[in-house]
Amino acid sequence: MNFKRSYCYRLVTAVSCFGIALLLIGSPAHADEPASLKLVPADAAFFSASAHLREQYDAFISSRAFAKLCEMPIVQMGLGLAQAKWNDPEGDLAPLRAMIEQPENKQLDGSLIPWDAFAEGAGFEISAIRDRVSKMKASLAIGVKDQYLLVSLGDSNDHLASLGQGEVLANHKELAPLRLHVQRQICSVGYVSEAFMKQSNSAERQLDQLVTVAESLLPLSDLDASLQEQLLQDVRGLVADLKKAIPETGAVTSFVYNSEREFYQRVRGDLVPLVNLSLTPKTTVRLLGKTTLKRTGVIGKHQEAAGAAMQFSFARLIDAVAPWVDHGFDLSRQVVDVPILDQLHTGFEIAKCLHGISAVTYQEDGAWVTHFEIHLEDLPQ
Repeated sequence: MNFKRSYCYRLVTAVSCFGIALLLIGSPAHADEPASLKLVPADAAFFSASAHLREQYDAFISSRAFAKLCEMPIVQMGLGLAQAKWNDPEGDLAPLRAMIEQPENKQLDGSLIPWDAFAEGAGFEISAIRDRVSKMKASLAIGVKDQYLLVSLGDSNDHLASLGQGEVLANHKELAPLRLHVQRQICSVGYVSEAFMKQSNSAERQLDQLVTVAESLLPLSDLDASLQEQLLQDVRGLVADLKKAIPETGAVTSFVYNSEREFYQRVRGDLVPLVNLSLTPKTTVRLLGKTTLKRTGVIGKHQEAAGAAMQFSFARLIDAVAPWVDHGFDLSRQVVDVPILDQLHTGFEIAKCLHGISAVTYQEDGAWVTHFEIHLEDLPQ
């Protein structure tokens, strides 16, 4: 098993109270955008959908890495302890299990909060909070619609009746880039609306608070009134300049797809290091030499428009760290059982299945796009 998973995040630089998560429990006939996009209203604050979970699960549990992991004694011991604690009616997890199994916990009611006990340790008046929260209700609904498992949380379930009616999220312009990849196996799609992003972006509010703090503290100082006013004007000017540097907030779209095809492209140009730190002369000479850049797909594909790029080889990091771990045991002069060392090295080999990560950021149609690629590789036969 050798495949790559690509993550593409799109930030458009240009609230609804409704939120619903949809989880595909059946597989579509062919790779396509999730049909759940045609169920969600266009004014949704956020959206998340996952697909092909069964295929991903089957690929994981049938991998040689998972089989090797299950064979490790420490893993078998941990799973046994967890199962025993969950089944123990007097164990630490017993209250959690009982709470989950109680039918009344399917609907949350603010009046169920033990306000008297909370008020004793609060240290402040909570009557206003109690009156407001006690009138609030949260209804949790779980059901199946068109092969989708729906999980809804809100003050009621009335909005479920309008799913798929009127303007839907699938027609949003922010979702247009997704359709360029519908021939791939789309595993998940995420979306956050522009209105929600602006509400949650606190950068400008934090800068405004800086002015408020200056207005509150300067009168308490012994400075001359004219100097206080001058300093206040400087703070306001600084805040105004900083606000100009804050990027305009827009909607965010992300999607993930699997790709079994590997491809490599060369990046034109040479890498000329300016500063090198190494412990051996041989490594220094190698790093100082001119080396033609060689990058995996996403970086090479967007090399002309790339504003930033990153590549990290996790497998090579493990190869570099493992000998030092063994050397550390040797220096400690402590007797370490051979089975423990074997399990440690087995863990290193399994960790190397996360072969590496690469990413590139570029501009496209007025939006900043960041494309991540995660390379997973199963253990050799």
